[in-house]
Amino acid sequence: DMGNFGVNFLAAILHKNLTLTELLLGKCSLNDEGARILAHAVKGNNRLRTLSLFSNDIGSDGAAHLATALCGNNELKELFLQQNKMGDEGAKEMAKALECNGTLELLWLGENGIGDGGAKSLADALKKNTPLLELSLYNNNIKDKGASDLAGALKKNRNLQTLKLDYNSIQKDGAKSLAEALERNGKLANLTLFNNNISDASSKKIKEAWGARVGELILPVGDD
Repeated sequence: DMGNFGVNFLAAILHKNLTLTELLLGKCSLNDEGARILAHAVKGNNRLRTLSLFSNDIGSDGAAHLATALCGNNELKELFLQQNKMGDEGAKEMAKALECNGTLELLWLGENGIGDGGAKSLADALKKNTPLLELSLYNNNIKDKGASDLAGALKKNRNLQTLKLDYNSIQKDGAKSLAEALERNGKLANLTLFNNNISDASSKKIKEAWGARVGELILPVGDD
């Protein structure tokens, strides 16, 4: 475990860093305080392109600190935050970051206990056509309402290329909304929905809306 002492050491390095472009701190038992310390350093860093903090103990407070850092950082391209404890409040903070950050292209928020409320916050941010190219929300608690909100964002967003919604609780209504969004959005190139409660009939509608676009479409087989 790294602990706050180790994070302080790394933060000092980041303040002076002229070469480091990738920092991988997965499974380091970082909590909200560790995220705060690290976020302060990231905010003023103009070299870092990739930050991975997967499988830690970062909650909504830590997400808020990271969001503040993103609003002051115009260099970071990839942020991996899957397998933390952010919940809907943390997703809301990340949504704020998307609205003010002009460079982030990849954001992974899988396995964070995010429900429909968090999905709506992220969807509202995506409607503003952020630079984000890939959003991963696998293995959360997103149901039809959240999927429908994300679908609404896809009708307006023309930048997002990959959306991962595997292992959620999306059913018929959410699938219908996504199919309708795909009819209006030709930019999305990768959509993964396996391990949801989507029927064969609903999957067929999504496939029809997907059309002949080049990319990856992964759907479940289920029952209404």
